[in-house]
Amino acid sequence: MIDPTNVASATDPSTAYDGGAARPILTVVASSGSLSTSAATAIAAAPGLRTKIIGLNIVCTAWAAEGTLQLRDGAGGSGIFVIARFPTPGVGARVAFDIGGKMFCQSSVNTLVEIFYNVASGTFTYNIIYYQAP
Repeated sequence: MIDPTNVASATDPSTAYDGGAARPILTVVASSGSLSTSAATAIAAAPGLRTKIIGLNIVCTAWAAEGTLQLRDGAGGSGIFVIARFPTPGVGARVAFDIGGKMFCQSSVNTLVEIFYNVASGTFTYNIIYYQAP
């Protein structure tokens, strides 16, 4: 978890303090490609570390059916965060989520994070802010 006093983030917003060490805050910006009851890797696994997500911004860029977008723990893993339900019409719908720099979900150790859409077919552009720590 990021230092709850936020002293560190006030002096260096690119660093989270977790597990007794400074961890760089990273951002992945990508497109999911077309997801049709399928997933795409959003964040690669890091040996011995968990991925801790502190913010996201997602836009639906192509859409065919109403469905729910979520982050999953590993390839085909369980859901760790339900992002949003994209209703009719979904194109242009935007979801942004953060809780002031605090972690709101995390993966298991040595596990990638997937973005998953539960129906046919949606494409999403996403920006996920995270860090990796034990």
